[in-house]
Amino acid sequence: MRRKLTWLAAVAGVATLVLLGEAGIASAAGDPITGLLGGLGLPLLGG
Repeated sequence: MRRKLTWLAAVAGVATLVLLGEAGIASAAGDPITGLLGGLGLPLLGG
């Protein structure tokens, strides 16, 4: 049970980063690493 919660917390953290990137923060800062993470995360979220 604890392992599942840890996994869910990790997924939620990644999803938050992806959503922040989608909000335009990554593009405004010109951060390619955040943009790359967003690009990798979108398929995982069904986007």
